[in-house]
Amino acid sequence: PWLLPAFIYEGPLVQMASEDELTLVWYMTRPVRDGLSVRIDDDGDERVFAAESDGRRTHAVLTGLAPGQTYPYTISLGRRTLAQAELRTNKPAGQPFSFIVFGDSGRGGRKQYMLAAQMTAADPDLALHTGDLVYGSGERRKYKERFFAPYRELIRRVNFWPSLGNHDVAEPHFGAPYLEVFELPENGPHDEPPERSYWFDYVSARFVVVDSNLDEAALRDHVAPWLAEVLSGSDATWKFVVFHHPPYTAGAYEPDGRIQR
Repeated sequence: PWLLPAFIYEGPLVQMASEDELTLVWYMTRPVRDGLSVRIDDDGDERVFAAESDGRRTHAVLTGLAPGQTYPYTISLGRRTLAQAELRTNKPAGQPFSFIVFGDSGRGGRKQYMLAAQMTAADPDLALHTGDLVYGSGERRKYKERFFAPYRELIRRVNFWPSLGNHDVAEPHFGAPYLEVFELPENGPHDEPPERSYWFDYVSARFVVVDSNLDEAALRDHVAPWLAEVLSGSDATWKFVVFHHPPYTAGAYEPDGRIQR
């Protein structure tokens, strides 16, 4: 039997947000079978959503929400409060919105916390990451100090959309911790593993996230046709493509010919 009470160890993390639903993901200090729930304040009415656990990993899907609304929420285990915050659904069409983009962040140092505080204070509608969430090889044990802790206040409120960097897919894990932590759309190229490349729409924009760690043949034969179809199939005012390896650079790294071609 467990002698210590269960607490949230990592998270909560907002994922898969739309205008009327979203998913909350968090990790417990130990597995919990029953009693976990999310309660939201819906304009004075209380709504409760059951949470599902797979070991320590827990998630809850919140449905029937209103576009562009902020909801106070509470995660509970029985009568015991585990976390409290606010979350926001996607804004409806025609509304202005803001987002932040950053990457190569996964060191867990003082500067990372300072930048995280500035990003949280900016109060964006969504956040995108261009890869290398966790140095050196995307180890699962490092996600606490290099992702969940620095961005604690941001990711419990704002939908966080990641992409894979070379450190995230390095040996010996090959991206498995990334795929365990995040819940992402399974709408990528048919000939590539799911959730590594994907797309989503937000108000007047289409965002496409590409796994740029693939070899040139896979990028050319699988990703490029899919990307062209996803971009041409949208009449969004703005179209953004997010990936890790820059095709052109004036920095320390050479331009990436795979991406150029």
